[in-house]
Amino acid sequence: MQKLWVLLSLCLTLAGCATDSAGRSTAANATPARYACTNQMYLDRASRGRSAPNWNLYDYCMKQHPGG
Repeated sequence: MQKLWVLLSLCLTLAGCATDSAGRSTAANATPARYACTNQMYLDRASRGRSAPNWNLYDYCMKQHPGG
């Protein structure tokens, strides 16, 4: 019975990871500016260890790319 619960929770977890939230950009609607700004944001994060992404950096970058 315990194995069934573990299997069920694993399936639900994987199903939750596979769904796409409304605010996240997907490959179909992502622009080159979004790719560039997202990469810049996460590269900045990598230099500081396991800190949160700097969304202010992303916003600033997107303002520099009109129409992005």
